[in-house]
Amino acid sequence: MVQEALKFAKIPRPILIRGERGTGKELMARFIHASSDRCDHPYVVVNCAAFQEELFVAEMFGHEKGAFTGATRERKGKLELAHGGTLFLDEVANMTRSAQEKLLRVIEYQKFERVGGS
Repeated sequence: MVQEALKFAKIPRPILIRGERGTGKELMARFIHASSDRCDHPYVVVNCAAFQEELFVAEMFGHEKGAFTGATRERKGKLELAHGGTLFLDEVANMTRSAQEKLLRVIEYQKFERVGGS
């Protein structure tokens, strides 16, 4: 298992780690991150089940000042905070289909906009 993880650490692409709850997916992701060229960059964890879709989008993509009520300043999202490092998405299966599709577009096209951005 360790040798396989070390192989994945050399891949500069998204990696999907699957398994039942409690099988060590996050531990494996941390090991891969620590063994990769990204180890000096952020490791950011997002529990996707913890947010309703609207909050999830703002949390992931960030928002511009005035994008919605209460957005009194610009805020970076998890994607920006993890730039150059690793973004570990936990409980992806619990996200709405729409939120999963938005995330998939970011993975495919490597582009996104903050909420309220143009």
